[in-house]
Amino acid sequence: MHPKEKLLFQIHSATRCRLDEVALLTWKQISVARHDGRDNPYVDLTGFHNFVKTEAARRMVPIVPEL
Repeated sequence: MHPKEKLLFQIHSATRCRLDEVALLTWKQISVARHDGRDNPYVDLTGFHNFVKTEAARRMVPIVPEL
C-alpha cells in the first residue's frame, strides 16, 4: 500500500472522520488548543469552506497522540 493511502486510513481510524473528509484535509485545518497546560491537536471541520451534508458535520475532531 502506498504510504499516503496508509496515512489516509490511519487518520480515518484514529479520528473516525469520514474518508472523504480525510481525503480533503489541508494543513490549515490542523490546529492546536492549549488545555490544562497541554497542547491538544485537532482537525477543525467548522469552517464554511468545508463541504458538509449537515450542520452537525461542522465540528472539531481531536487527534490522538498515537497518530
